[in-house]
Amino acid sequence: MCRNIRKGYFVVKNPLIICESWRWDENTDELIDITADPHKKYPASSYDAKVQVYESRVREWFLDIASNYVNSGENPSDYLALSIALSYIEGVEQYRRGISTPQRKSGEWFKNSAKRIFPTSSESAINRLWKECRCGLFHSGFTDGRIYLSHGYDQPIAIVGADLQVNPKFFIEAVCNDFTNYVDSLHSKKDAGLMDNFVKLWDHRWENS
Repeated sequence: MCRNIRKGYFVVKNPLIICESWRWDENTDELIDITADPHKKYPASSYDAKVQVYESRVREWFLDIASNYVNSGENPSDYLALSIALSYIEGVEQYRRGISTPQRKSGEWFKNSAKRIFPTSSESAINRLWKECRCGLFHSGFTDGRIYLSHGYDQPIAIVGADLQVNPKFFIEAVCNDFTNYVDSLHSKKDAGLMDNFVKLWDHRWENS
C-alpha cells in the first residue's frame, strides 16, 4: 500500500485529506491549514501544526459529533455519544504519557484519566464506569449492570443506591472541557514534559500510519 493512501484516510490524490481542516502534501511533506485565507503551509515537523491537526481531528471527528447528539435532548443517540466520549478518556491519557497503553494497563490508565475529568466522582463510580459502562459498550455493545442514562440527573456520573447514573450531556461537557484544557496547555508551551510526550506519540503514529 503506498504511503499517500495510508496518510490520506479519504482520498488518494495529493494533497491528501488528513482531517476536515487540514491537508498533507506528500511531495513537499507539508501540512496545510485550509481554513486560512490564503492556505497556510507548515513543515510536517512543525509542533504547532501537529497540535492543530490533532485538535481538529478529535473535535471534528468525535467530540463535536457527540456534543451535537446530546444537545438535542434525550434520544437513542445518547449511547453513541457516550461511546465516543468513553473512547476519548483512555486515548488522551496515551498522549499525556507519550506511549500507547501497555498490555493489561488499559483499566488503570482509563481510571486515572477519568479521575481527572470527573474529580468529584467517587472511586466506586469510576470503577463501575470502566467495568460496566466502558467495557460493556466496547466489548458487547451494551452496558453491563445497573447503568442508567438520563438528562435529568444532576451529575455526570454518580452511584445512587445500586445504580450508576450517567447524565450524557454533563458527561460529554466534562470530556470536552478536559480536551480544551489539554490542547490549551499544549498551545501555551509552558509544560515541556506534556509537549514532549505529545510529540513522541504523535510522531510514532504519524510515521506508522
